[in-house]
Amino acid sequence: MLFLTKKKYIDAIMSGEKKVDLRRADGPWKKTKAGDRAVFVCGRDVVRKTVKEVIKGNLGEITSKVSYKEIVPWAKDGEDFLRNIREIYPDEKEFIAYKLED
Repeated sequence: MLFLTKKKYIDAIMSGEKKVDLRRADGPWKKTKAGDRAVFVCGRDVVRKTVKEVIKGNLGEITSKVSYKEIVPWAKDGEDFLRNIREIYPDEKEFIAYKLED
């Protein structure tokens, strides 16, 4: 599955800091499952990972299973995490989180 992403996110995936990718629940990636290959693209940067686990739910449900730092590694705290997510998804309520591995 192809995932277009912003530079700061692809850099964090490349470095291994970002271990979980968060997407809105109704996108074209909703059928992606554990074991699938995920290809992240930003300009000329391309990173390939394997989806280890898929977690669906609201932000509270997802962050009860994975640390917000795995999703937004530079977040200083929970409020900063929410601020970062709401910049991209201002009104979304349901999400899909993809745990990534090499």
